[in-house]
Amino acid sequence: MRNTLFGFLLASITFFPVTQAIARPDFQVVRSAPYVFYEGFLTEFQSIDELTEEQLNQLFSRYSSFLSPSSDVTTLMNSLEGRESVTYPLAPLKGASYYAPQIKKFVASKNPNNQIFAFAVLSAANDSSFNGELRKAMR
Repeated sequence: MRNTLFGFLLASITFFPVTQAIARPDFQVVRSAPYVFYEGFLTEFQSIDELTEEQLNQLFSRYSSFLSPSSDVTTLMNSLEGRESVTYPLAPLKGASYYAPQIKKFVASKNPNNQIFAFAVLSAANDSSFNGELRKAMR
């Protein structure tokens, strides 16, 4: 077991390209292929209407660094890929003009997938300004 884990970690370090993602307030990112960070997330965030469970799972898979930044798996993958783990990676998103209307739409939705997505985004943005709406949605 120990040798298998060591082999996996060695292979991960060897074969995963080292990338550096540095988020800036204007949502520009320094990146190397094939990783798409804020650019892809922002595009999807703005275009989401109603999420299916499969789409929600895909979002969490593609953007785990943003949607579950405190996860042990996310922290490990960030470390292996040479990225810094950030506690609130979506904090700059709060200043975007489309952020509040989208979050309100997700929180007010009767679709539980939209609500889960909203909770994850709010948490990753360290945004407590929607706490009243969240309490109403949880009732």
